[in-house]
Amino acid sequence: MRTIYHVLPYHDRWAVKINKAKRASSVHKKRDSALRAASDLAKSHPRSQVVIHKATGEIAGDRTYEYRHYQQKKKVRAVVGKIKKTKIKNLQKEYRRRSLRRKAAQLGLARKRREHYRRSRTAKVAALKRGR
Repeated sequence: MRTIYHVLPYHDRWAVKINKAKRASSVHKKRDSALRAASDLAKSHPRSQVVIHKATGEIAGDRTYEYRHYQQKKKVRAVVGKIKKTKIKNLQKEYRRRSLRRKAAQLGLARKRREHYRRSRTAKVAALKRGR
């Protein structure tokens, strides 16, 4: 389904309206700025169309925007003023743990640790069996 925007004369100004909307999305002094705003809105949808009207209200032309024009909305991160010190400390600890794990993986220490644990475990089990 296609989203349709209209650039219409509105009193002494130009309005951008979505198809069958009661209120205008935006109102501009000049037709060019209204067209620019309508095209920006249209590019925020995968399939959309901008219908351009004359000052008399007649349709002057239209522009269609397809997937190649589609600009996905970027997620905007909210800037947090102050983060509690405990959160920062927990993050630092987690980063330290991760870096240690990475270093151990690079050196192959994790594998050595597992082998050592397996050997000591089997040695304990063997000692228990001998003690019976």
